[in-house]
Amino acid sequence: MLIKDQAICLRAMEYSETSQIVTLLTRSHGRIQAIAKGARRPKSSFGGTIERFSRGHIVYLPNENSSLVTLREFHQMYDLVLIMSRHLEAYHCALLGTELLTKLMHDDDPHEALFDAFVQYLQDLGHPTSPDTARRDCLGLLIVFQLSLLREVGLYPMFSRCLNCKAAISPCQTVVFFSHSANGLVCHDCEMSFPDRMAVSGEVMGCLAQISRISGASVQTLLQVETLIIDHFTYLLHTRPKTAKWVLDMTLAK
Repeated sequence: MLIKDQAICLRAMEYSETSQIVTLLTRSHGRIQAIAKGARRPKSSFGGTIERFSRGHIVYLPNENSSLVTLREFHQMYDLVLIMSRHLEAYHCALLGTELLTKLMHDDDPHEALFDAFVQYLQDLGHPTSPDTARRDCLGLLIVFQLSLLREVGLYPMFSRCLNCKAAISPCQTVVFFSHSANGLVCHDCEMSFPDRMAVSGEVMGCLAQISRISGASVQTLLQVETLIIDHFTYLLHTRPKTAKWVLDMTLAK
């Protein structure tokens, strides 16, 4: 039975002289792997080669004997593709968000709210408030999306109280500690129980505890927040995201 859905392309690779294998995030059916036969032909039914960040309506046919579905139609919109091609900073942040999304989601596990958040994230990346604040805007958007991703997949850290003694932690505290193994903050009295603890400044903790503070934070503070988040994803995935260095190098170079 043919299935219709909305989708955005997370990854596309050549399969043969005329076909592609694509990873799609769909709104109602989660992540799927699909073969797009004939997509690389000049006059393909997909309107041309399927590109990363293209989005639109799809029609596909499930395969009972394989997780690889057959893509029949993809009415591609190229607005996000064009946006990413014009803004290098936005492109790097989009690639990191895409890598994390791909690694944390499972096939055929729908998250409609996450799909909508991802599309909105990519759209927002292409419209920084001004050239002077583009770097800070992109980094802030990336942090908010990463936190949304952690929340949606059930891995959101605890930022309001100590994971050990449950004591409330105030954003006014000068230094607190974050433990990857505990998946959250630990207070000064409990930090010795967690060998992997790392000190977190009050500014960084404030951004994590109150997302509204991210928009007014400095680039340096956002860089510290992003470094902590990337380290946490590295712990969760048992490998460092490949595209993380582009975001951090991009920010440090400015």
